[in-house]
Amino acid sequence: MKSNPIRTCVACKETAEKATLFKLVEREGKYVLDEKHKMDGRSIYICKSPLCVKKISKNKKYNIDTELLLLLMNKIKIARKEPIKALKSIINSGKVTFGIKLVQEQVARNKASLLVLAEDISKKNEEKIKFGIKDKKIPIVKFSTKEELGELFGKDEVTVIAILNKKIAGGFFKALGR
Repeated sequence: MKSNPIRTCVACKETAEKATLFKLVEREGKYVLDEKHKMDGRSIYICKSPLCVKKISKNKKYNIDTELLLLLMNKIKIARKEPIKALKSIINSGKVTFGIKLVQEQVARNKASLLVLAEDISKKNEEKIKFGIKDKKIPIVKFSTKEELGELFGKDEVTVIAILNKKIAGGFFKALGR
């Protein structure tokens, strides 16, 4: 059985499986993208999130070219097309609810099959949601921003979404590539 090494994102300091992160390797004083995760040398890992790419672009410790940052953002944009399309279909099916209170109600009724948290959710709200599901086996994924999720519902911001059907939740996982 092959292990899934864990790495830490240098931008947000969260840990994740190595394969789910961008790997940047230092070559002659500059960083290059190692898409196959095979290059040797000093490396850093970054979440495949616009927030983490923006954060790392402002960090003076790492000398990352603008072209590389744009490439990372473009890869994120392309990778998000399928999950966004899937979320739109899920919303149209009516098997979804959003907002902390409504999601907590569905969790309490054992109706939630998957929780989708905005990547930029506050720590306080994230802890509130996680506390509410501590005894339940409901998977949580972080995806997109509050504004992008809000757009899907015609709102300014949405921090959490509950998918209310196991089969549909599985389809969303597939769209995420997990």
